[in-house]
Amino acid sequence: MNIALIVFGIIAVVGGVIAISMHLQKKRTEAMRSVAATMNFTFAEKPDTALRERLSHLHLFSQGHSKKIRNVLTGRAGEMDVRVFDYRYTTGGGKNSHTWRQTVMLCESAKMSLPKFALRPEHFFHKIGQVFGLQDIDFDSHPDFSKRYLLKGDDEREIRKLFDTDTLSFYESHSKLSTEAAGHQLIHYHASKRVPPEKLSEFIREGVEVLTLLRT
Repeated sequence: MNIALIVFGIIAVVGGVIAISMHLQKKRTEAMRSVAATMNFTFAEKPDTALRERLSHLHLFSQGHSKKIRNVLTGRAGEMDVRVFDYRYTTGGGKNSHTWRQTVMLCESAKMSLPKFALRPEHFFHKIGQVFGLQDIDFDSHPDFSKRYLLKGDDEREIRKLFDTDTLSFYESHSKLSTEAAGHQLIHYHASKRVPPEKLSEFIREGVEVLTLLRT
């Protein structure tokens, strides 16, 4: 087979994949813009570098490279400033690289003061890490929570006060949630999962419920 034809075929396939990806991204952006309008939220499509840098102290935003925030919905929920956006980052390089994508809800309020913590689903490698000293704040009263989630933070005493019975029971009844907080900021997301535009309202309600539990 002619080498030139092979090269042309490869270029055509790659070009097709890129075109499909761009079409799907554009379709998602327009759908999120429409949802923002129905919720009376403002919308910004372009990457937000300033916001990403402002969140860099949180675990999610400290991972990997090639980090990008885009499709930002901005509004209010009660006394909270709320932003919902798509976030992606890449780990590794070359053939071993992987890009992680998720939808994140950010809540901010000067009246909020939360201890810094990171909560995410616990995996097999986390359990191995605990053997070698990886921190995981467990609760004897809620073994299912302790089995399913990894909870880390600097001030364990304050974090334990924050995760009361109602909060622990909530996480036990919901799977694969991720929550991080520090001071006046809290983020809620499902790791490596982008929320379909038509389910953004449901996602925001879930985030508000998380926030309510952690502030009471």
